[in-house]
Amino acid sequence: MEISNFKMHRRAVWAFRELDADEQAQVRARLALFSEIPLAQWPPALVKRLPGEEPIYLLRINESLRAFIRAAEGQQPEVLDFAAQAWLDFLAKADAGAGK
Repeated sequence: MEISNFKMHRRAVWAFRELDADEQAQVRARLALFSEIPLAQWPPALVKRLPGEEPIYLLRINESLRAFIRAAEGQQPEVLDFAAQAWLDFLAKADAGAGK
């Protein structure tokens, strides 16, 4: 499965099919927009590179949904998975508490 210029990892396909029709449309629109923009010009207000060696980005789909994307110059970007922002906030809070 592909959406615009983005490959979809099997986890992402499964998660995408679980989204309601409105969120699926938002994902399609956001990926269509980003397929028109070179990686170096992806807007920081909507996408953040995650720490680590692998080029993984967190893309804001809407207020509550994020997509994890593997993207490197000269390669087709791949959506790896989707996550609710509330779940990411919970994990960040748990991780911060584990460091105490």
